[in-house]
Amino acid sequence: MAYQETNAYGADKVTRYKWGLQDAPGKLCQVHKSKIVFDDSYQREIAKKKVAAIAKDWSWLALGVITVAERGGEFYAVDGMHRVSAALLRSDVQELPCVVFQSDGMRFEAQGFIRANANRKAITTAQSHRAKVVSGDETAIFVQSLIDAAGLIISTGGSGPKRIKCMGLMHRLAKTNRDDLLRCWPLICEVSEGHMIHEKIVEGLVYLAANASPNIIDKKWRSRITTLGYHGLKSAAQSASAYYARGGARVFADGIAQAINKGLQHKIEILND
Repeated sequence: MAYQETNAYGADKVTRYKWGLQDAPGKLCQVHKSKIVFDDSYQREIAKKKVAAIAKDWSWLALGVITVAERGGEFYAVDGMHRVSAALLRSDVQELPCVVFQSDGMRFEAQGFIRANANRKAITTAQSHRAKVVSGDETAIFVQSLIDAAGLIISTGGSGPKRIKCMGLMHRLAKTNRDDLLRCWPLICEVSEGHMIHEKIVEGLVYLAANASPNIIDKKWRSRITTLGYHGLKSAAQSASAYYARGGARVFADGIAQAINKGLQHKIEILND
């Protein structure tokens, strides 16, 4: 049976459900591989092993078409960077089938990159974050401002000082607990000096900032937290997670609160129970 463009009531679905249209159709063209370039501001990092594998067992069927944005007379690969890179390794591949869209700038292309890759496992939260910053996403820009102010590097693998990996958590907190994240951020960076920012510390401290009394940002409690330090806070959060056999902000916060309260008569209390 042919696909029906109308619903059971005979109305046009686009009109009835107010379906959106994000951009104009592209044009199918053959483009020489040497003319296709990449914009590093929103593209993912090249995986050399993946490129080599595609080049070794080249398949025109698997290639499909490359999604390209034409900007200022240049052709930018929005989707297909690894396939283009593989074509560059082969002397017997010259022109590539491309669907070419007219671009008005990096923001248009970054948004296209996000839409093209949203349902693909390969895109990481770090890669998505970078593209969202370029596309003008307000939450991503806010998170990036915190990262830049702290002089951090977004990690795409491995660990080390001045690095952060928990981009999904940062985006979520920027949407749900922005004020608490903003108040905690200097303290998080201080206790993490010399280490990679740990998501359990971030999530636990932000939860305490939102739900504990007295205010953990006050001088007394801030001093107590910095004395515990990175390893003390991380260990406290992990111990609570092991005890409760689960994770989550409330559990991490409980572990950190117990470590802060040890030996004190007047203790921090978590109010949101």
